[in-house]
Amino acid sequence: MLGPDAAPEGWESNYVRTLPDRGWFPYIRAYGAHAEFFDGTFQLPSIHRVESFDKWTK
Repeated sequence: MLGPDAAPEGWESNYVRTLPDRGWFPYIRAYGAHAEFFDGTFQLPSIHRVESFDKWTK
């Protein structure tokens, strides 16, 4: 979870704060990656904008 505001209650340990009105770029590290990571067959999941965390905080 990421965003420019404070982390929702209970999500503090799984939150990356971004700078307001600035772009951001996700970086990944592949520790012990398999061949699929390097040959292009492994696809990272998409990042989606979430307007409300109610679904995950109930």
